[in-house]
Amino acid sequence: MLLPLPLLLAGCATDPATRMLPTGWQQLQAGQAEQALITAQNILTEAPTSPRAAEALYLKGRAFEAKVAATPAEQRMNLSNAYAAYLDALKANPADPLAARIYAGIANTFYWQDDFTNAWRNWVKAYDLSPEGADRAYMLYRIGLCQQRLGQFDDADRTLAAVQQQYPNTDASRRAAQKRGARAFAVQVATFASPQTAESAMNALRREGFVPTKLANSQGQTVVTVTPFTNYQQAQAAKLRLAGLYPDAVVVP
Repeated sequence: MLLPLPLLLAGCATDPATRMLPTGWQQLQAGQAEQALITAQNILTEAPTSPRAAEALYLKGRAFEAKVAATPAEQRMNLSNAYAAYLDALKANPADPLAARIYAGIANTFYWQDDFTNAWRNWVKAYDLSPEGADRAYMLYRIGLCQQRLGQFDDADRTLAAVQQQYPNTDASRRAAQKRGARAFAVQVATFASPQTAESAMNALRREGFVPTKLANSQGQTVVTVTPFTNYQQAQAAKLRLAGLYPDAVVVP
């Protein structure tokens, strides 16, 4: 997820948004999403026509995204509220750098709900409006991930290769290198310190009809994965089946 820096836009010194926005961004970066949300709402209440209203709405969306949800239903509601805030931000006619971040936020809300088509479309908009830099590298990387999740593996490889070529020596480039070449999906079930415990888990997975594999990681631990799945939906269904015993299971790539 993209982490915004305060957007220093022109504004009157008496504008409440100019005074309060730095506090809101500091709260968000400190993991205080609820406080950041309150700050954003206070700005919009005190100065709904501020020249920086779009940024306040963007902060509101980011705060909703960052809120810790106790249930999947609450998480869906947070994402819905974030999406609504981002749409309102776009209506305030933000300048391109901010508009790029807003489209990236919209893409996030779709991505975390497994709507990879709309996530892709909005990351393309974000990428086109964004200045060169680390954020743009991540946007292109996310486009590749969406293509991969949609099973468009050749397109994904081309996009991920472009990340490596255009943004070498970046974190996005390193991640792209790890994702390239995938042609199927798997569910990474868990990482075990004990080989014996890993083997027991694999036996249990076999009894449930899964095909488990294991691989030692760089720390000498055993990573257990179930595979293969020809599309993301099958892998996600398997992850949900495993959620009771392995709540931290993730779909890869």
